[in-house]
Amino acid sequence: MKYKIIEKKALALVKALKDFLVCILHSHILAYVPNADVKYVLVQTDPEGRRGKWIAALLGYDVEIRPTKLVKGQGLVKLMAESNLDVLDINLIANMSDENEESSSL
Repeated sequence: MKYKIIEKKALALVKALKDFLVCILHSHILAYVPNADVKYVLVQTDPEGRRGKWIAALLGYDVEIRPTKLVKGQGLVKLMAESNLDVLDINLIANMSDENEESSSL
């Protein structure tokens, strides 16, 4: 209750990595955090107190922290792709079924 929201999100990542240690051992991990402030908390250069402990815990993993800014625009990208397919008069389902029929006849 005493932690700020950003610190709670950072702590959640640290605890998740600790809980899944057996599954992720010696693997490169891409950790997507809700915003860039959480990443800033976990990559500070001069940490003190509890943040310092969290950063020390993260140093034991091969983890890359990225904010999820790019995910927000995916709905727009999908909409634009669908409108481009309509303009070009392309039906992906029909094309895939034609390719499957050709490969099965060979």
